[in-house]
Amino acid sequence: MIEDDQVIAGLGAAIRAWHADVVLPGDACELRVEGPLPALGMDPVWIVQFRSPWWESEVFLFRGPHVEAAFFDPRQPEAGVTVEGHDDLTPESITHLLRRLVRGETAPS
Repeated sequence: MIEDDQVIAGLGAAIRAWHADVVLPGDACELRVEGPLPALGMDPVWIVQFRSPWWESEVFLFRGPHVEAAFFDPRQPEAGVTVEGHDDLTPESITHLLRRLVRGETAPS
């Protein structure tokens, strides 16, 4: 559990650093970052939510570490929500994921 806590702390530091430097792509954008959270059981340790008129995304970081990312275009609700799961996270990979989701980019195919 100590190693997991150290990994989560490193990922949390990367989220904080990204949040301090992020430039939102418009005035109508909202960004909310919560963490670290107590994360009992299967609850997330960090939550990042981004909303704009053209894109919404949520990222949940769990112990493990594991990330679930959900996103969609609110202008096209019929297209539905896309969900990605990511393991083997590093500070660099979670920062890349957050940058990609704020820019409104889906995963490369």
